[in-house]
Formats: sequence, structure tokens, C-alpha cells
Amino acid sequence: MGIREMANWLCDWNVKPDFKQIVEKSLALFGVFTGVTLSFYIKDFLFGNNIPVGFTDFSVWSRILVSASVIALLLRYIVGSAVHLNATYVKVTTRIENNILVEQKQPKSELLGWLFFDIIMLVAFGILAVYIIYSIDLKEFLARSIEFVLVGLVWSVIALAWRPGDRAVAERWCVIDGIQLIITAALYLMPWSDFWKTLVLAVIYIFCLFLDFCVVSRPPPKPAVPAP
Repeated sequence: MGIREMANWLCDWNVKPDFKQIVEKSLALFGVFTGVTLSFYIKDFLFGNNIPVGFTDFSVWSRILVSASVIALLLRYIVGSAVHLNATYVKVTTRIENNILVEQKQPKSELLGWLFFDIIMLVAFGILAVYIIYSIDLKEFLARSIEFVLVGLVWSVIALAWRPGDRAVAERWCVIDGIQLIITAALYLMPWSDFWKTLVLAVIYIFCLFLDFCVVSRPPPKPAVPAP
């Protein structure tokens, strides 16, 4: 059996793919994974006796600010990934024809390779999330947060360069990721007190989360049509 015959035996490549179950189950697993990870982290970091050595001298307010930063950072990528995957691979529109509700799938992409790449990135974000919460002190926490945001920025740059359907959103994510990355790196280098670093970090991360919600909840503006 040749390669072509084996490929045709595997599945019918002439039929449009249905990615709905892959997307839904992947997002559900990612949501449960990050949710459980966060719940244990918050319980131990804020209320337990398992506080990492480098954070034992932090006040409760400073630890609350660190926790808020983690939640805001992860929520950006949980919501962003869910919106992106559904809009790109699962988008369904409904209309009424002859008093009957008709659903029509209108995915922006039917390429399994890109879906597989996006799922791999989702897994990478999950691993990096665990990597962040096991930081032993604020300096390590900031360094690992930089790595997390940098991976998100790389995904946005790839989408901007090679995925025309995602270009409008990716362009905006590049800006948000860039802002978050620069400020996190600046805080890593600044000789400020831990409290002020955690305060600025939490404010900026929550602000970036708000910007992300703006991007994913509304379509990007259409380019202005030049006057005749």
C-alpha cells in the first residue's frame, strides 16, 4: 500500500472536516487543568502553609496582588484561546428558513495543521502556567511571566505573518503582549520594593486583560473607505 492509499484509508480527505469536538474537548481540558492548578495555588499561596521561601516575608496584600496577576494573566489566554479556536474552526451562524432554524458552519480555517499547532500552543500555555506558580520568589515569578507572555507574542507574530484570517486580531494581540512584556521586564530590572512591584504588576495585568476582552468581544474596526 502506497502513501496515497494509506492517507485515503485513514480518512476521506474530500469531506470538509468537523473540528467542533476537538476544540470543545481541548478547551474543556485546558479549563479544568488551569482551574484546578489555580485553586491549589491560591489555597496554598494565600491561606496555606506552603508559601514559597521567597514569598514568606510578603504581606497578605502583596500575595493577593501576585495572585491577581496570575489570574489575570491566565484568564487572558484561557478566554483568548477559547474565542480564537471557536471563531476560527467552529463558527456557526443560524438563520430561519420557512419557520425552521437552520445552522450553517462558517469556519475561517479548515486546515488541520493550524488547529494542531494551536492545540500545541494551548498545551504550552498550560505547562508554563504551572511553571509560573512554582516560582520561589518574585524575581523568578517575573522572569517566568516574561517567558509566558513571550510565547504568546510569538504566536501572535506567527499569526500576523502567515494567517490572513487571524491578522486583524493578531495585530492587536501583538500590541497588548508587547506592552505586557515590556512592563514585566522593566519591573524585573527596577530596584523597587516588592509591594510596589506587585501593585504595578497587578494593575497592568488586569488592564491588559480588559484590553483583551475589548479585542475578543468586538470585531476589529473596518478600514476607512477613501472618499471618491
